[in-house]
Parts: sequence; C-alpha cells; structure tokens
Amino acid sequence: LILLDSLLQEMDLELSLPSNNAEYKDPDYWDKRFEKEESYEWLANFDEVKEILKHTLDKFGKTAKILQLGCGNSSLALDLYKEGFENITNIDISEICVKKMSAKHQELKFVQMDMTSLEFGEAEFDLVIEKATLDSLLVANRSPWDLTGQGCVQVSKALREVKKVLKSAFVGTKGA
Repeated sequence: LILLDSLLQEMDLELSLPSNNAEYKDPDYWDKRFEKEESYEWLANFDEVKEILKHTLDKFGKTAKILQLGCGNSSLALDLYKEGFENITNIDISEICVKKMSAKHQELKFVQMDMTSLEFGEAEFDLVIEKATLDSLLVANRSPWDLTGQGCVQVSKALREVKKVLKSAFVGTKGA
C-alpha cells in the first residue's frame, strides 16, 4: 500500500515524469524537478517508518550523528529533528535541492554531495539512512542479477563509502 501511495503521488505531480527511468540517475533531472517541486516523500513518510526505525534510533540515542543519503525535499530529517535528533547531515546530488532545503530549514545541515564519493572522514556517523536513493542508481539495469552493470557498480561504490563513514550500523528504510 505504501508503494502504491508513492506511485500515485508521483503520477499526480504537475511535473512530467521522466521519458525513461534512466533519467532518475541524472543530476540534471533532479535539478529541474527541484526547481518546481517543494516537497515529496518517496515510498513512505516518517510516521509510516517510525516504528521500524525506533529500535535503531533508541540504540544510538538523541545524540546520534546521522547522515541521510539523497535527502531530496523530504521532511524525514525535519521529522527526526522534531523527535530530538539534532545532529543530522543531509546530502543530495542536486545543488538546487540543497540550496532550497538549506533556506527552508536553517536548523538542519544540507550539503551537495554525490553518495558514491562522500567527503567525510572515516567513522564519522553513527547511523546512515537512505530511502530509495540507491534505487535511482539501478534504474538503467536490465537485470537485477547482472552485478557488473553500471548501476550495481555505483551502488557498490556508494555502499563502500557508507561503510567508510559509518561507525557501526546501516539502516535502509526501503523495506518499509
């Protein structure tokens, strides 16, 4: 049901959908989209994943240093902030997104960055959260079993970067 809601939300946008799914991995697509779009929740909003994340968030506590990959214009970071998690760094490949979100939510930190080349030190974050961002790298793959395709190579590179900056655990909300 959550995936259906996300799909319906995507289809209802006044923005035109990409001509093919491969555009989802193109930073220019996101810049154009974020010029017009103010907010969008991929897959699920915070209330829908809160219970899934609760155990992990409780484990690290309110002082956890959190990195969100591909934040887009989602309210996830703001929702976490309202729950008491104030040390959140949000990255997105779109410079337009980062500028708009920084202006909109000055209490949060937004950085323009490619998740396949993170510019943070080793073991800098307690927790890394991503919500369908890795999917955007796989959109051009013809088969989920072809681990040599460019998308799989990029996902592998991104996960290596996450491992580098992470102290101990990874939470992906995609399964929500």
